[in-house]
Amino acid sequence: MVKFRRKTIDKHIEEKILIGIIVSDQLAGRLIPLCHENLFQAEFTRKVFSWVNDYFTTYKEAPKTHITDIFKKEAKNLDNIEAELMENFLNDLSEQYLQEGAKLNEEFLFDRSKEYLKQQHIKNVAREMSELVEMDETDEAEQKLLTYNQKLSVSLSDWVDPIGDSKYIISALRKSQEDVLFTQGKALGELVGPLKRKWLVGIMGPGKRGKTFYLIHIADNALTYNLKVVFVSLEMHHTHLAPRLYRMIGAFSPDETGPVTYPCFDCIQNRDDICLMPERKNNMERPKIYDPKQSYKPCDWCRTNIKRNPGQIWKDLSLWKFTTTRPEMSIRKTTYEMKKFKAMFGSNLRLISYPQFSVNLKQIMGDIDSLEFSQGFIPDIIIIDYADIILPERTLKQKRDQISETWMTLKQIAENRSCLVVTASQSNRASFKAATLEEEHTAEDILKIAHVDIMQTINQTPRDKNDGAARIAVLSHRWKETNKYLQALTLQNFATGQFHIDSELIRFSLKKEGKKDDT
Repeated sequence: MVKFRRKTIDKHIEEKILIGIIVSDQLAGRLIPLCHENLFQAEFTRKVFSWVNDYFTTYKEAPKTHITDIFKKEAKNLDNIEAELMENFLNDLSEQYLQEGAKLNEEFLFDRSKEYLKQQHIKNVAREMSELVEMDETDEAEQKLLTYNQKLSVSLSDWVDPIGDSKYIISALRKSQEDVLFTQGKALGELVGPLKRKWLVGIMGPGKRGKTFYLIHIADNALTYNLKVVFVSLEMHHTHLAPRLYRMIGAFSPDETGPVTYPCFDCIQNRDDICLMPERKNNMERPKIYDPKQSYKPCDWCRTNIKRNPGQIWKDLSLWKFTTTRPEMSIRKTTYEMKKFKAMFGSNLRLISYPQFSVNLKQIMGDIDSLEFSQGFIPDIIIIDYADIILPERTLKQKRDQISETWMTLKQIAENRSCLVVTASQSNRASFKAATLEEEHTAEDILKIAHVDIMQTINQTPRDKNDGAARIAVLSHRWKETNKYLQALTLQNFATGQFHIDSELIRFSLKKEGKKDDT
């Protein structure tokens, strides 16, 4: 497995440690006991740490927005340069982390901080030992070295006691919940479940089934949860990728402003004119052919208003269409929509693109590290479009071994960076004719499925495509039981960038390919 080495930039990591202990109660509780003023190189960092340490000692919580009050109180003790540094730091802190809903990748920051503090501790010990040896105080140097080693091994040890340590039991259970980043909407979210840090999620499908659209949809979902997203594309240049995102967010018309037809759910009883519910939106039988000028209205009142148990199938599901007017994707309207989106959810997406097979994961991670150091941007989610066209980490005899190593490394990245990694994979030639993808449709190396936490498939028959739908299935899930024939029928309109307009759970029937049970 490929190992990644990161060049330490002291100024940035010391500022990140300050950010962690200022905004997070958990990080303050974990990091402050490991810290001491002499572990920091910058005088600015040492002073701010002492303020936060005093506050935490008194109130047993991170200062958060109170850091501004502390600064105002301590400003008289700072010179002009220190005051300016502190003011700039607080401005960046407020903009990125102290806003309501802002998220912090705590586990990644803790690991990075612990590594840095350990290095600083060792440097201090080495410096003091050298001075004692030069003074011919060998015995004292040896005694202090033993003491330092004991302190270091206790405070920075990675060993845990999962049975006898009640604090660890509580923290482990809490951590499992805290690792949840978000859940997608409607039945698609119910089927796939919550998406967590340290997971690798794959999306498999034949060519031209919407894998890139699905990846963009996941990015869009994550952004609405105030999560930081890095999108790496080897499939298309970012100037082609960004307009897809704009179209998805604004649901812009594919051409000029005008009518756009979308798929929608309808009820069989409404379709057949046998519904007796007073809430029914219609009083006629559905026409055989859709015409936007017709007076028939689809109805799903029962679907949205009558409570169902988790996983329960809506047995009266039918598909129909509706037409509405959507604006064109002009510069003015797109800019306006992006400003609205930023005001609601922040500017938490970064895109980068490369030609196919031009970079490996080590180079991609180097660019993500540079993003962190230059912009302070630590991703909660890394999306790569897509894994199979990444340059191998090393040349191996078998192509499948190279692909397996790429997927293994992606899982390593998810673990090491405490983030969610999502990527896609092209299925094999036989999958183009398959109604539902199976394990045998995995291209090149079936071990991809072993490396992921979740492998989803995009399934579509000619009938599905004509209906404006695809069926998302979970081929494998490391953390729960799955049934690849329990699927999310997902309504789409790629012309307006919409991978997921709505969705309903269905059971796909093997009796007649392309038929959906209970529809």
